[in-house]
Amino acid sequence: MIQELMARGTLLLADTQVPATQSPGTGGGGAPTQRDPLGPVNPSLTDLPPQGAEALQRILGWAMYGAVTACGIAALVSAGFTGWARMTARPQHFDRGLTAFVWAVGCGFLVGIAIPLVNSFYNLAI
Repeated sequence: MIQELMARGTLLLADTQVPATQSPGTGGGGAPTQRDPLGPVNPSLTDLPPQGAEALQRILGWAMYGAVTACGIAALVSAGFTGWARMTARPQHFDRGLTAFVWAVGCGFLVGIAIPLVNSFYNLAI
């Protein structure tokens, strides 16, 4: 499913101009017309150049690692905030830091398993 979405996106971004077809009464040749982005498209990686598919997979991989890194940084900051609040006897800040830490760790876990989970269900559906 992800590969089909990547293929469709690449096809739409790769060439938005297609040559105009000769219609009756136009005399032929005309300026290029805009391709309909909502028209039916059969996305497949076989139509893409190998560099395009690899680039899209690399971008999605880096996006996932970026999201996991952001969750890790949020967990570290909230753990530090929790420790600071505990040492300075501020219970309301301690609760906020602890809640933020739990959310950051939970979101990092969900982001980490999201792509393998989607790929597993997609492969079961084929």
